[in-house]
Amino acid sequence: ARAVAAAREGLGLPPADVAVLSLDWRQVSPDSDAPSLKGVDVVLATDVVYDEALGRSLFGVLVAATDASPEAVVLLGVQYREDDPS
Repeated sequence: ARAVAAAREGLGLPPADVAVLSLDWRQVSPDSDAPSLKGVDVVLATDVVYDEALGRSLFGVLVAATDASPEAVVLLGVQYREDDPS
């Protein structure tokens, strides 16, 4: 959050309301009431899709987040890795 504030200040932009929160996406589903997802502008995740079961849970959170905040932007960083590099 400090880096964002410093970057905005350096660009001459007004301060932004930034909060960084962690979320256990195994605890949220598209049908659940997820008040913590209301008002979310950006969902940022990287290196989080490494297990098929977790991928399904992450998908559920992304659906819940975009349902709760339709204007939200989802950014996923994914690097392909082979299971057996040999």
